[in-house]
Amino acid sequence: MEGFSFTIVLFWFSVFSILIISTAIDTTTATQSIRDGETIASAGGSFEMGFFSPGNSKNQYVGIWYKISTTTVVWVANREIPLLDSSRVMKVTEQGILTILNGNGSIIWSSNSTRSAQNPVAVLLNSGNLVVRDGNDNNPDNFLWQSFDYPCVTFLPGMKLGRDLKTGIDRYISSWKSNDDPSRGGFTFRLDPRGFPQLVLMKKSVELFWSGPWNGLGFSGTPNLEPNQFYKFNLVFNDHEIYYIYEPLTSTFVTRMVLNPTGEVQWFFWKDRTHEWDVYKSVRTDSCDIFGFCGPNGRCNTGNSPECGCLIGFVPKFQKEWDVADWSNGCVRRTDLDCQKANGFLKYSGIKPPDTRNSSFDRSMTLEECRVVCSKKCSCMAYSNLYISEGGSGCLLWFGDLIDTIEYQDGQDIYIRMASSEIGNVGSGRKKQVSYIAASVILTVVLLLGLSLTLYLLKKNKLKRQAKLELGPERNTITATQSIRDGETIVSAGGSFELGFFSPGNSKNRYVGIWYKISTTTVVWVANRESPLLESSGVLKVTNQGILTILNGNGSIIWSSNSTRAAQNPVAVLLNSGNLVVRDGNDNNRENFLWQSFDYPCDTLLPGMKLGRDLETGIDRYISSWKSNNDPSRGDFTFRLDPRGFPQLVLMKETVEQFRSGPWNGLRFSGLPNLKPNQFYKFNLIFSDHEIYYIYEPLTSTVVTRLVLNQTGKVQRFIWIHQTNGWSLYLTLLPLDDCDDYAFCGAHGSCNIGNSPECGCLKGFEPKFQKRWDAAYWSNGCVRRTSLDCQKGDGFLKYSGIKLPDVRNSSFDRSMNLEECRMVCLKNCSCMAYSNLDISEGGRGCLLWFGDLIDIRESNQNGQDIYIRMASSEIALQLGKVGSDRKKQKRYIAASVILTVMLLLGLGLTLYLLKKNKLKRQAKLEHGPERSDSTECKKEDLELPLFDYATIADATDNFSVSNKLGEGGFGPVYKVIIVTNCYADYWRIANVTQST
Repeated sequence: MEGFSFTIVLFWFSVFSILIISTAIDTTTATQSIRDGETIASAGGSFEMGFFSPGNSKNQYVGIWYKISTTTVVWVANREIPLLDSSRVMKVTEQGILTILNGNGSIIWSSNSTRSAQNPVAVLLNSGNLVVRDGNDNNPDNFLWQSFDYPCVTFLPGMKLGRDLKTGIDRYISSWKSNDDPSRGGFTFRLDPRGFPQLVLMKKSVELFWSGPWNGLGFSGTPNLEPNQFYKFNLVFNDHEIYYIYEPLTSTFVTRMVLNPTGEVQWFFWKDRTHEWDVYKSVRTDSCDIFGFCGPNGRCNTGNSPECGCLIGFVPKFQKEWDVADWSNGCVRRTDLDCQKANGFLKYSGIKPPDTRNSSFDRSMTLEECRVVCSKKCSCMAYSNLYISEGGSGCLLWFGDLIDTIEYQDGQDIYIRMASSEIGNVGSGRKKQVSYIAASVILTVVLLLGLSLTLYLLKKNKLKRQAKLELGPERNTITATQSIRDGETIVSAGGSFELGFFSPGNSKNRYVGIWYKISTTTVVWVANRESPLLESSGVLKVTNQGILTILNGNGSIIWSSNSTRAAQNPVAVLLNSGNLVVRDGNDNNRENFLWQSFDYPCDTLLPGMKLGRDLETGIDRYISSWKSNNDPSRGDFTFRLDPRGFPQLVLMKETVEQFRSGPWNGLRFSGLPNLKPNQFYKFNLIFSDHEIYYIYEPLTSTVVTRLVLNQTGKVQRFIWIHQTNGWSLYLTLLPLDDCDDYAFCGAHGSCNIGNSPECGCLKGFEPKFQKRWDAAYWSNGCVRRTSLDCQKGDGFLKYSGIKLPDVRNSSFDRSMNLEECRMVCLKNCSCMAYSNLDISEGGRGCLLWFGDLIDIRESNQNGQDIYIRMASSEIALQLGKVGSDRKKQKRYIAASVILTVMLLLGLGLTLYLLKKNKLKRQAKLEHGPERSDSTECKKEDLELPLFDYATIADATDNFSVSNKLGEGGFGPVYKVIIVTNCYADYWRIANVTQST
């Protein structure tokens, strides 16, 4: 009966407990806490919050995740401060502050609030928003704090991406560092309110993408962000706040926007059928989405080849750079504007409007009123409607260069200012365009007839080629009468490399490539990397003109080499270096090759390959990453030798510089201290009137090595280990740390990875914008504290142990010594610094810098000396500081020496006195007392007498029983008689303990 009663009580207690928990499942109060293993869930069951470990990490964080996908974490509280123990707690204080405590009870993270509450509670809303509020006050305006104000990697529905103009809160998303580390990564995505609002994606301080301005329907540069059946979106812009927001159209649709660790902004939606996330769209889709890809006044169109062109009425600023696909400097006007003579406006349709940071707007104007305002302002370069909805309204004006203009089908109209004469040329240009179209049609017909004839001849000779193939070509050679089909290969004479058809990774596409015989999955070169074969009926052959071609199953050429010379007996040979060459017969002279694959590297730099430029032919040899392991087409990264100023290696992500090696100094590139002489390979830079290139060669034939640019932008060297039959990473050339990021500390800044913070200004310089510098925004760099005055005489301050600045704005002379270099720089007021050109053999040559000094880092090993121009007063100040520091140092040294001597003297004196007293006491005991006056006796009485064992034994008659007084806790006690120095007839009885 008692057991039954207990069961009933336990049942009702459980029910009551469940009811209590269910009423507070989404809430924690000041009297509650969340411990490791405990969670709270939103009332609607969409989100859950608790402790978690991301990926393979063992660190613990407090986060919010989807209940339907527990590994999809949308927000992290302590993203920068992980917990390392398992006794963690999250609680709300009585003041309404959310806190996370470690096992020691120390607060490692807390929220903030400017207001207190009577009854603070933390509630996880079904939107995924964690809020702290007062009791049941559900008014969002009264929340004490909310996680939606501090997004992490995910932009959720109902979240605001933008700025509160009253409080200054800037809500933006930032990537995780990796899937295992939720701390802030390299990318941010935010709303930029300057000019007129637009979204911007940045990698640290470098702009990667701009969305274009809001046009009333969407952001003008994101045509794929359009009204759809899943969610609605809007831009709110008033006097209090400006933000972008989106909401799902139905409660059943689950969506999120994520900025991943590689910098991709993607929309995902949840598929209930498969229980997984699916990518709905990406913000960036092609190279034209790269900010400023075609430079100022350029326009980008991915349907064109090349993608970049100048706006009508503009011409390339530097034609030679433009011809080699370096479009970064953009275009300039063909005819200068003359505001006094009246200009006009040329209409462009179907474009993404330019960057609006240098713009102004008016919501009330018509388009005609907008034109009049722009025409009256000589600095106004273009205008357009602010909003395109409902037929168009408002006015948007541009000032300065027009940057980041893209052509696409659903683009907008913009009116660009032109000289009147330039507008007149447009009509004649259209007539020429009609002529070009007619000529193109005729040419296309001729080409089609020619192609049909070619296909007929190919079909006719197919059986003849097959018969010759069966006889077998020379093992490393293809002649004009032979071909290679899918499944067949040729091998270099030494057996190092093989050429044939392959499919990379998990792809089913087919490519012609070259790979190592010892490692058949290590492909070092791909012919048709941009034009894959979709079936296995491809053919590689050499034409009678010495052209390598790849044909698909229909006989169409999908890739071909090029040659400016013809040959009598062309053959393609795979050399044992991995170089595929086309030559005339047995002519092995490299200078006479008709074509070679080494002139067109992919992602691998092989020994003997040249990384650089042929100054006569214009061939630029550089490596470029694969898009992925399954796709060998050109990826985001390139690694090349930049010959401007003085040679240096440059790593770029699309058009953004990621790393610069520093100039060649005769031994190595100054910014690559780990590139040094070794037992595997030698390297050098060749710089002549004909060509300039970097090259390396193995020291022995047994060394197999390669340099690879991978998909993440790492330049790595691998060495083949024969014992394990595998590749071993020998070194990563770049980038290694933050200081390797190009211009990380801005102009005249210096980076030292051992300092905190890493960035500092060069001596004599100070931050350009102190507040931004204090907030770790170093991209604007430093400026001189004291301006130069060339007429009054400047000087130079020596800096040692550094990676030399960017040398694109530099000049050099190989014959000068350092003193001659100094004099030349001193006489040229625009010369900002100088150094030795070559540091081998004691140093020689002269390298001069002009303009800002960019991308300097301090190096603990193999750094160089540079002499930077300073105002004379600044040099005196710096030298004074050095002198003052040296005087202080001398004072510290002198004080330390004196203190040490005093301590040694004091110690010596103490030891001397102790020794002297010891000898004195021993003499008194051995030779008996001497008479003294009563004063001495009184002093002696105060001292505790010391006796050796023999004296005590003698005094107790060898511990006689007759002298024994008794026993204590330490043994027997004896009576002795001591005759003092003062009174011979005085008997003193002392207790003596004998050890047992």
